Amino acid sequence: MADAERQQHGPGDGGRPHFLIVAYGIQSHLNPCRVLARRLVQLHDADGSGPVLATLSPATVLATYYHYFHGYGELIASHAADPAYEVTLPGLSRPLRIRDFPSFLVDTTGGEVGKVVNAVFCELFEFMDEQRRNVKVLVNTFDELEPAALAAMREHMDVFAVGPVVGSSADARIHLFNHAGDDKMRYMEWLGAQPARRGRAWGGSCGWNSTLEAMALGVAVVAAPSPFAQPTNAMLIEEEWAAGVRGERNGEGIFSGPELARCVELVMGDGARAVEVRKKVESLKGMARDAMAPGGPAERNLRSFVMEVQSSDEARRKDTNTISPQP
Repeated sequence: MADAERQQHGPGDGGRPHFLIVAYGIQSHLNPCRVLARRLVQLHDADGSGPVLATLSPATVLATYYHYFHGYGELIASHAADPAYEVTLPGLSRPLRIRDFPSFLVDTTGGEVGKVVNAVFCELFEFMDEQRRNVKVLVNTFDELEPAALAAMREHMDVFAVGPVVGSSADARIHLFNHAGDDKMRYMEWLGAQPARRGRAWGGSCGWNSTLEAMALGVAVVAAPSPFAQPTNAMLIEEEWAAGVRGERNGEGIFSGPELARCVELVMGDGARAVEVRKKVESLKGMARDAMAPGGPAERNLRSFVMEVQSSDEARRKDTNTISPQP
């Protein structure tokens, strides 16, 4: 019997399948995937069954992908050259301008990268449509942050909000670059000489993982969006959550010094908007920490995901082990 079981399910694991996490090989994706993997391991009795998609983007970005490949692609593509054109997607709390969509969905250059990424996502959603509810989607967000987008996506797929997937400051991190050197010491000496909480804003390319880390720390963001999903992230930061400001590029595609100075003043100055941003990021900090606290929504949703996977796997095994009567 044991030999038959091993032949049927595989050796050494009691026939239990496993989770395999495939991460895009850059640091901003490796660290959240490492945290997610550790949380799955901590739910030690987890079995795996059926395809699982873990997206490191917000639910709003998932919604743009889904609807682009489910009836809205032609409308969006036909207005891709008009950055101010607004598209209303089902279930989202506000219309999205063309400039707010993931860049490869509105690419007008005909570049190969945009074509390849578009084709990959098209194939992914075709596969998910074939699998229907067998595919489970883990989203690095939390219900209190994106209630409308999550509710809208749950009408179409089995979505679990398991974020924010960020490590604590005490966690060991995967670093792909050498951080040693004299420059680091000078930076640290300068930071050490500043009053506590002097650093109140973060400027960067507004990738989703960096955005969540800033949110969990209560830090305002000066967003300088790069391609792919970052234009959508920047819109959410500035307009949906009022947690920062989006910088604008000049005609040459450059963030000029005066523009960066304007953005920094808007989030770190003494004006009414800066005060409001700081209040908002403190509120978001509390929401994020509540979501990822032990026993909080992220853990409960992850446990719910594991339980559903176990249940579907048990049903699959029963079907597999059913012996049809011989003629």
